[in-house]
Amino acid sequence: MSKALINAVKRGDLVDVRRLLAAGAEPNEIPEGFDAPLSLAAFRGHTPIVRLLLEAGATPDLSAVRSAAYGNHPAALQLLLSAGGPHDNPHGRKPLLNELDDTGIPRERQAEVRRLLSLAGARRFPDWYLRWRWSIRYGWKWRLRRWRYQQGVFDGDLTDAALLKSLLAAKGIDAQVVAPVRSQSHKLVVRRVDAPDARALIEDWHRNHKDR
Repeated sequence: MSKALINAVKRGDLVDVRRLLAAGAEPNEIPEGFDAPLSLAAFRGHTPIVRLLLEAGATPDLSAVRSAAYGNHPAALQLLLSAGGPHDNPHGRKPLLNELDDTGIPRERQAEVRRLLSLAGARRFPDWYLRWRWSIRYGWKWRLRRWRYQQGVFDGDLTDAALLKSLLAAKGIDAQVVAPVRSQSHKLVVRRVDAPDARALIEDWHRNHKDR
């Protein structure tokens, strides 16, 4: 019966939703692979169905509130907030008003949804703060990942690969050299060091040992 309720909500069939609820369908039951009926109705803007589900005991949780906000349906959002739904993400997460910037809907079209959330007490962080917080929390991981997987390609053969490995090791540079596979390629791949720097090491070695 729960899947039948989901399908009725998808269709926006108020009569069928009322019939299923009267027959004992559980408004908070979530079939595997589906959203909750209330979240689905909120996202699609089926306001009468949202009201009916709330009257039947559906929980106005954060998922339903976010669905109404993301779908840009102020009437459904107003019902959920009035029923006690949370007006924002928990502290430590990006505020809901900031998340709405990523929905692709122009801010002027979201004016009523944003007004309702703001009146309910939703927070909004300035963009500079979000960028700063991201750099503090994740920036070092991004820089480490970029260093670990930095990769360059230049012309070389198996002899150059062996030489480059020894030169890098002698300089204490933690880099990786991937030699060409058999005779299929005359390219060397270096990671964690710039390709021009690696090529320059080989050229300098050959230049210094040319007359020896």
